[in-house]
Amino acid sequence: IPNAFTLERGGENAFFRPEFSFIPVTYEFRVYSRGGVLLFQTSDYATGWDGRSNGTLVPVGVYLYSLRLTTPTGRTEARRGTVTILP
Repeated sequence: IPNAFTLERGGENAFFRPEFSFIPVTYEFRVYSRGGVLLFQTSDYATGWDGRSNGTLVPVGVYLYSLRLTTPTGRTEARRGTVTILP
């Protein structure tokens, strides 16, 4: 899972999303502010966060994410971490 990305510059670093070598059976990805406010969520593994909340770009800084998925072998995985939006 990457730990940083840039906003509105295009290219591969313009979105934050986990990358996999498989297609998850189930998938739930969320991004929160450091205060715990939900900014983004998706159940589509191909959709990444573009650094917006309610259509507005969030400030440069550190954000929290949570990821829960089921692998093709039926194993449930959960991860939490931080991502930094770079200027």
